[in-house]
Amino acid sequence: MNPAVEYQSRHDRWREQQTSLDRLFLRIGNWRLVVFLAAILLAWLAFRTHSLSGWFLLVPAICFIVLLVWHERVARRQTLAQRALRFYERGLARMED
Repeated sequence: MNPAVEYQSRHDRWREQQTSLDRLFLRIGNWRLVVFLAAILLAWLAFRTHSLSGWFLLVPAICFIVLLVWHERVARRQTLAQRALRFYERGLARMED
């Protein structure tokens, strides 16, 4: 098999991976915002109006921590995808030289 074809194929797969990770990164960030706003609402209901127990704040706190860890893992995978793309782009450039 031609190395240039293989490099291009791998480059394209990493590009797709990066696009997918970028969308996931934004989606998780939006969910973090929603959970944070829900926590503010629950805090207001719990401490201002006293209509809820303060223990209800554990739910958004746990969700936020889970989303935070997931967001970080996706960010690391994004970095890996960017590095792989640069690697294959440089390899393709060397072969075309």
